[in-house]
Amino acid sequence: MSSTPSNTTGLVKSTKSGQKYPTEKKTVPEHEKSLLMSSIPRRKNPMQAGTQGRRISGLTNMIKKVFESNINIKAMQYDIKFDPGKPKYIKKPAFATLCEAHFPKCWLAFDSHANIYSAGNLPFGKSLSTEVAFFDEECQKYRTVEGLYRMKQIVTNQTVKIPEGLTVSVKSRLVTVKGPRGILKRSFKHLALDIRMITPRLLKVEKWFGTKKELAAVRTVCSHIQNMLKGVTKGYLYKMRAVYAHFPINCVTTENNSVIEIRNFLGEKYIRRVKMAPGVTVCNSLKQKDELILEGNSLEDVSRSAALIQQSTSVKNKDIRKFLDGLYVSEKTTVVQDDE
Repeated sequence: MSSTPSNTTGLVKSTKSGQKYPTEKKTVPEHEKSLLMSSIPRRKNPMQAGTQGRRISGLTNMIKKVFESNINIKAMQYDIKFDPGKPKYIKKPAFATLCEAHFPKCWLAFDSHANIYSAGNLPFGKSLSTEVAFFDEECQKYRTVEGLYRMKQIVTNQTVKIPEGLTVSVKSRLVTVKGPRGILKRSFKHLALDIRMITPRLLKVEKWFGTKKELAAVRTVCSHIQNMLKGVTKGYLYKMRAVYAHFPINCVTTENNSVIEIRNFLGEKYIRRVKMAPGVTVCNSLKQKDELILEGNSLEDVSRSAALIQQSTSVKNKDIRKFLDGLYVSEKTTVVQDDE
């Protein structure tokens, strides 16, 4: 067997006829490579694992671009749907032509798996559908490739500040809040989110590679946690008024203000009993006639208890535009009022 001749400029490629010829290997100058690598954001502690150690990398022919985990909606991923037909090797030259045409000033990373990674928004916005024509040197003819680009955020996050005097802990997406009025717990295990404490006074909610609906859940979780913080600090108070035209509605609380009995609704002798949610109390107002006051730390429990009372007095088989009797929410406020 003949030995392969040494070639320092590139690789050795064989053809079908058996002839071997050297091919040039494209290299990047060291100074240019170091300049590009110095501009890449990297993790402070590469050995750190878990959610703190997550990173997103896009492979190119030259370098690897790494986005650190604590970015705040800065890294964008663009999914590409190429329709080059055959052969498939024209994806990369088509992508290079598209870069020159649409985003020449953006430094991108193409991983050959229909993904573009960019450090910010591209000029065309969230989506782009275009065709590009380029000359295929191997086949010596022009080709047309259709490309569809859709933006997908790599990571989005939001933080919640913890006021003084409150304690918040997170374990397996179970958030526990302790305050002057008590303790509230809520599980967010049904959502694929990262919830963790950055500092004792700062909570962070994060979502990686989320869809439009999944990204909206980040703010939803933060709003729920803020409601919990407000509940253990000030509490929630709902006021309900009894409305009747002829038959007066009588309300009696039992079982330590955890159950309310509604009597004489539309003259009926049937007694409606509504049990409050755990942690919610109901009582008759001492200042206003025919008024109920519901108090609790959980906004969901207080509002749900008020809804159960209102639904128990719905009028059946009559025109509700004329028969307006019932119990309705008249005011929503907090137990501890703000100092004016």
